Amino acid sequence: MDLVVGAAVPPLFKCPISLELMRDPVVLSTGQSYERSSIEPWLEAGNHTCPATMQKLSSLELVPNHTLRRLIQNWCEAHGSALGMAPIPTPKLPLTADTMAAILEELLVQTSCTSRQQLMDPLPILKNMRSLARESERNRKCMEDSDAVSVLASMITTSAAAAAAVAVEELPMPLPVPAPLQEGGGAATTGLDLVLYHRKLEAACEEALAVLALLGVQGAAANSTRSNRPRSELLTPRSVRAIAWFLCKGRSLEAKVNAATILAGIMAAAAPSTEADQRRECSSHGNNNNNLGVQIPPGVLEALTKLLREDLYPKAIRASLKAMLTLCIAARRNRIKLVEVGVVPLLIELLPDAAAAAASGRGPRRSSNSNKNSKSSSSSSSSNAVQELALGVLELVCSTAEGRAAVADHALAMAALVHHLHTVSSLATELSVAILWWVCSKAGAGASSSSSSSSDCLLAAQQSGAFAALLLLLQLDCSPGTRVKARELLKLLQQTSWNYYHSHHSTTSAQKTTTTTPTILCDLSSQLGTITGPYLIHN
Repeated sequence: MDLVVGAAVPPLFKCPISLELMRDPVVLSTGQSYERSSIEPWLEAGNHTCPATMQKLSSLELVPNHTLRRLIQNWCEAHGSALGMAPIPTPKLPLTADTMAAILEELLVQTSCTSRQQLMDPLPILKNMRSLARESERNRKCMEDSDAVSVLASMITTSAAAAAAVAVEELPMPLPVPAPLQEGGGAATTGLDLVLYHRKLEAACEEALAVLALLGVQGAAANSTRSNRPRSELLTPRSVRAIAWFLCKGRSLEAKVNAATILAGIMAAAAPSTEADQRRECSSHGNNNNNLGVQIPPGVLEALTKLLREDLYPKAIRASLKAMLTLCIAARRNRIKLVEVGVVPLLIELLPDAAAAAASGRGPRRSSNSNKNSKSSSSSSSSNAVQELALGVLELVCSTAEGRAAVADHALAMAALVHHLHTVSSLATELSVAILWWVCSKAGAGASSSSSSSSDCLLAAQQSGAFAALLLLLQLDCSPGTRVKARELLKLLQQTSWNYYHSHHSTTSAQKTTTTTPTILCDLSSQLGTITGPYLIHN
């Protein structure tokens, strides 16, 4: 989108690809200028021609067009006050492979020092890497190509880092003395020195986690073109255990969220097939085996469940749901374990909050005072994503008898699921139908006798307006599987209505029988409105 609304931007200032005002113009060997973020994907896709002239490029080098950039900046400054334009800052130079190599070399020096006078202090280097990763996608790609993921993973999984984490948390007596502190005699090392050393090391590891989270571990682990080092380094048991420790016992909430994000990426990269294939396979066959190439450390599911309670940090909720979804896809026993740690009530109670947030244009469980349309749209999209993730986890959990029993026993479950039909997105609607189908058609199967029956769930869904919502769904576009489930639910709802009538309104008087109108049928009739329900149910 152009920064100038309703103004005529000079054609020279527009990128030929995006047709938007250029912020960082660069010149190709043909002399044509483009926006850097627009021309880079063209070249990375293997194209060696100029998009505007279709001439063959003699060089793929992109030269910054400082003259054109200054002209654009001057023009924006001259028209900014009258047209409401945002000033265009001078772009920073992109990260180069040589610069990144020098940064990683310095990081390796800091993390491998053996002198007490040069005690490791990689925190400034890691903060610089984090700042560079935030600047642009180009910088993040340069880091991935330079094996930054491998170096950071090695740093987190070193024995010294693991010992530091355990020592700071549990403070065993005596504390382990790292090699740099043993110089000059271990007796001179105080307990305070050890604690400060371990705290500094833990802070450095947390900063490394933040950089890994920004780089996108799944892409770095699965799509590295230079070598298999990032993938193998991240998928080692030591690496997974170290990252899981920060998720379970990290001192800061940000470290826990970053650890959850990285673990979700590792698990997705370790999976042998795509998420959709795994999901279909696990849902259809009830696979009890772990499809991941790594062992999930104890306490991970409990820690992810705790993150769902962070009401004021939507990023924590999203990271937790993504990791849960990957774990549920990987193994059926993970779904049962999530039910045991109490995730079902949290997921159900999250849905109404997220729906209210989407309606008011704010993030999940978090208010906002901004009235800007862009922020409102972004928050609404974020809320929809949270709802879809929560429904995705809930659907996989409902493939187990324990999960169905937990959903059926929750007082708000049916109302929340029916509310999400047609109100969020097509994906949320299909997931809600699948969950209703699981619970209403199979509730009580293999579950404890204390759980709610299928008829109780159907009655609750009927009273929440499920009949009319499902009838409307059949008239709209939806997947064949969802259409089949909706029809089965409608037949079950109709059958339950008549069973309810015969069991609660049977009488010896024929006159009473013909004049009595059951409440559940009144509810059903009021939901139909002008929709011809019988035709839709039987066709």
